[in-house]
Amino acid sequence: MPQGGARGLAVAVVTHAMKEMRGESTGALAVGPRGPLDRRRERIKACVWLGTSAASVFFDASGVEQRYALSHMGWAKHAGDILSAGVCLTLKEIRVLELGLDELGADT
Repeated sequence: MPQGGARGLAVAVVTHAMKEMRGESTGALAVGPRGPLDRRRERIKACVWLGTSAASVFFDASGVEQRYALSHMGWAKHAGDILSAGVCLTLKEIRVLELGLDELGADT
């Protein structure tokens, strides 16, 4: 597991994505004004990203198992809400959300 700055950065990235997914982000990293549709899309992107193997690198670096973290941050509810809302998603986004929900099925 990385130490010091690398671990801190990984924690910050995961925390920011979690806040974005929950709609708690201040949007400080966004450039220019963001409207409601932009915020909704950012929430969706954050939820999808948290369920990807790319995010697992950051979970590993932060010292937290991805599956454990997702089950405790309310990811399954957000993922389920996105899938049931009829939002236009790519096939990859749908697959990530569905596979993540299947994986967490025993934990939720």
